[in-house]
Amino acid sequence: MEDRIGRELRRHQLALRMIAHRARRRTICNFTGLTRERIKTLRREWQVTSKGRRRGPSPSSLSAFFRSARMRSEASVIALFCKIQGVVPTERIPKATRYFPTLERGERLCDVYEAYRTYFPESEVNFELIVLLAIGLAEPHALELKVCATCPGVIVIDLLSVKYRYCSQCEQKEATGLQVSRGVALPRKEARQSLISHQKKRATDRKPEHAPKGEMRKTQEPKEERDQDAEKSEGRQGDFHERQEGSKEGRHG
Repeated sequence: MEDRIGRELRRHQLALRMIAHRARRRTICNFTGLTRERIKTLRREWQVTSKGRRRGPSPSSLSAFFRSARMRSEASVIALFCKIQGVVPTERIPKATRYFPTLERGERLCDVYEAYRTYFPESEVNFELIVLLAIGLAEPHALELKVCATCPGVIVIDLLSVKYRYCSQCEQKEATGLQVSRGVALPRKEARQSLISHQKKRATDRKPEHAPKGEMRKTQEPKEERDQDAEKSEGRQGDFHERQEGSKEGRHG
């Protein structure tokens, strides 16, 4: 009897917390198990105004966490908070949209949201997005926490996409012209100049016999032309000597 009463009290307390976090009515119903009419009655009893209340369907697209570098960073921090608070189970939940919401997870999600807003009061992430992120981390093929490909930072990645495998800081360095590697960041301009000078040095040190065929033909052409010119000049000199000897014999005769 006490367990049933205590659980019912927890449901009402969770509903009050979610209403304070401006959660949608369907989200409150899914986590508390209360009916829509009961939530409406509680709002009226607690004198909660409808001003600022979110209406319409809850967000369902995971692309919201990858639309900007700041959102990706905030999603990574929130995912760590969810791991610490035990919101995300160790085993994946198929059809997590339906089977993930429970009373215990709803209470822990409120703890995550309240702690995150305490540390980051200017954040634009609302409670509904935190619920969506937790469900995405629980799905078998949706989101996962991984280490950045170039630094020890932890990021949220989309398992169905090959994009966004780097943290926002590493991508920013890459965008500003830096080649990012583990612990080394070399400017592209210096890397290119170093590569060009290395290629020039190799070209000067390379011997003719090791040169490609095209370059061998180019280097051999001037030598062949010089040999032909030498043969022609020798032939002209020989004809000149023969004419001189013939003219001498004609004079003596």
